[in-house]
Amino acid sequence: MSKSLNLEIWRKIYSLISKNPGADIQKIIELANLKPSVVETYIESMEKHGEIHSTQENDTKHFFPGEQSLLTQQDRRVGDTRIQMYSLIMQNPGLHLSKIAELLDMSSPLAEYHLSYLEKHHYVMSVADGKGYYKRYYIKYSDVGVEEKQSLAVLRQEPLLKIVLLLIRHQSLQHKEIADKLGIAPSTLSYHLNKLVESQLIEVVHHGEEKGYTLKDTKEIVWLVRRYKLDQLIEGFKDVWNDLDLF
Repeated sequence: MSKSLNLEIWRKIYSLISKNPGADIQKIIELANLKPSVVETYIESMEKHGEIHSTQENDTKHFFPGEQSLLTQQDRRVGDTRIQMYSLIMQNPGLHLSKIAELLDMSSPLAEYHLSYLEKHHYVMSVADGKGYYKRYYIKYSDVGVEEKQSLAVLRQEPLLKIVLLLIRHQSLQHKEIADKLGIAPSTLSYHLNKLVESQLIEVVHHGEEKGYTLKDTKEIVWLVRRYKLDQLIEGFKDVWNDLDLF
């Protein structure tokens, strides 16, 4: 599971490698005074993105600072901003430009400038939504699969997430019941439901002559919601698990 990067740890490990070029992993662990698993996680991420590079001697890797490191920018603040952005996307895959700008308290043009750099240098990748209106961002090398990216792109849209969270709580509901519970106009709700059906996150069920909706793969959706804490994004759904012994 991806975890948020800590800027100070990133700086510390990079600084140690810069001051001790050729150090092996054991030496870096000793100098950093951090858990081996922590150092290994950061080194793996930094090497993938060219922050550092290594040479192999027998069975031992020796690490050196990379030429294109974020931390070798002329303006250190620029490097810090990009690391914070990279970390934010790692922790919240599928964020779009305006949300990234909001969370980092910067203008959209400035956020787009940094995102363009990160994408050009293969730190992040973007995926356009179905109609190409806007892009969502993911870490270039991560364990988030294609189907998971597609589901996250849908679930990060607030009206659609509200419907999904409601169906997690109630398992199956008719059109009118959803509209009443969420206070959504029937025509607007139909539009959102169609998007969820097309995305294969929910499916239509029939209660006699009445049409209802349920989650297509409840366990998978619950896993996504829990992993990325999506229920925490919507007021009124933070206790969504309280009544669900099944999960």
